[in-house]
Amino acid sequence: VAGSDDHRFAAAVAALGLKLSNDPHTKDMTFMQLRAMATNAVGEDAQRQGLLELVDFAKAVMGGV
Repeated sequence: VAGSDDHRFAAAVAALGLKLSNDPHTKDMTFMQLRAMATNAVGEDAQRQGLLELVDFAKAVMGGV
């Protein structure tokens, strides 16, 4: 996703929410892809690092779907 870090971060948060709700638009998106999207948006912001932890946790709970 092109744009500022803020826009990329918002897109990653939204994508995670859609993935967790089993939205059909994210059915083909893997947690690995989602993590890559989030990593590109987090940068050095310590508070945003929590998104990476949430993606990893979601992957573990949902079985890596």
